Amino acid sequence: MHVTDTKPSLEELRLAYRAACRGDFRQEPDPDAGPGPGQGRVWEPDERVVPVVGCHGGAGASTTALAIATAAGRAVRVVEAGAATTSGFCAASTAELGVTDSGWTLGQRAPQVRLERSADLPLVPQDVPVPDPAPAGTTLSVLDVTWEPTALYCATSSWLSRAVFESDRPVLVTTATLPGMRHLEAVMALLSPQAVPVIVVRGRTHRRGRWAPPVEQTLSPAVRESRQDGHLVTMPADPTLAVRGLDTEPLPAALVAAGSQILHLLGAGDPKENR
Repeated sequence: MHVTDTKPSLEELRLAYRAACRGDFRQEPDPDAGPGPGQGRVWEPDERVVPVVGCHGGAGASTTALAIATAAGRAVRVVEAGAATTSGFCAASTAELGVTDSGWTLGQRAPQVRLERSADLPLVPQDVPVPDPAPAGTTLSVLDVTWEPTALYCATSSWLSRAVFESDRPVLVTTATLPGMRHLEAVMALLSPQAVPVIVVRGRTHRRGRWAPPVEQTLSPAVRESRQDGHLVTMPADPTLAVRGLDTEPLPAALVAAGSQILHLLGAGDPKENR
């Protein structure tokens, strides 16, 4: 008796997972349901885009995105692609600039950082509208993704999903905890083999820049390799910021320094490199 090897490939597993997330096995798509404002549309910005992905809730992705923008020291915008009710930037602008026709609430923070957050309540990534063109002189857009990574991974028709999973240098944010590292490893498994992420770990380090022993002992080979190659940045946990959230006060210097380190790893410190 001949037995055929039917072990699926990794790409086949990815496609099957996305189909399951979409519910393709349950029912036919509703032909009367219109596409979301971001579904099937392409975002083609002129500036460099840095997607920042929180590997789990409360990882600190919004703070990391703002730290990157602040450290750039030039005209930068932060695009927060989540719901208005969950925005991390609702109190972070020093000046509110109104709402655009396409559904983005605009704010300004200091002279060079522009904040754009959704004015609506998107239920799925496909509902997030495509960002407006950046203001003249903007060379960098930091994309605060906000969505749970596996939900985003299934949203193949969304401009937001493509911005993350077609990026060769996404920024992945997690915490120096056992659950945080498990979530990080799961998100890294969703990336394309060509992607070289910058990993940001928020938390207190111990001796020699290492984390608590239980965390160190459970690091995956991929995370260890990223740290060895210099693609990992430690973001200190600020207790004051943890209580009050992002507001109009300047970010602590240690967070801005971490943002500068991330920019250096991305090769985004020089505006000439953003094209």
